[in-house]
Amino acid sequence: MQELIQSFVRLSAAMTVYSMQQMQTAVGTVDPRESVSKLKHMIDSMTDAITAQIEESKKPALDSMSNMGRDVVGKTFDTINMAAISPKDIVQQTGDMVKKTTDSIAGMIRPDQKKSSGEPQPAEAALAN
Repeated sequence: MQELIQSFVRLSAAMTVYSMQQMQTAVGTVDPRESVSKLKHMIDSMTDAITAQIEESKKPALDSMSNMGRDVVGKTFDTINMAAISPKDIVQQTGDMVKKTTDSIAGMIRPDQKKSSGEPQPAEAALAN
């Protein structure tokens, strides 16, 4: 069971890193608006394909998590002054947040390692096991 959970965590981490990579590429292009639009379409298509495979009884949980994420992002963008932040800064801040979240999740899944070493492991090391 532990290996299966680790596989799910690795999948989530890989999807997050891939998305961040694509976002960085989109921001670094000549026309970021067009690239961001294409990236959004690609991500939405992947999400739709995965969502189509989810049982109907589980879709309310998906909707709840999606709505919570949308609310957090909306409130975050409302709170910070978006005019003062460049898209590259947003990508960097999001990457930092993803790393902290991944580290936290890895600590929940493998709390015995965290306690034994006294130091949290980098996400890469925790997810590689």
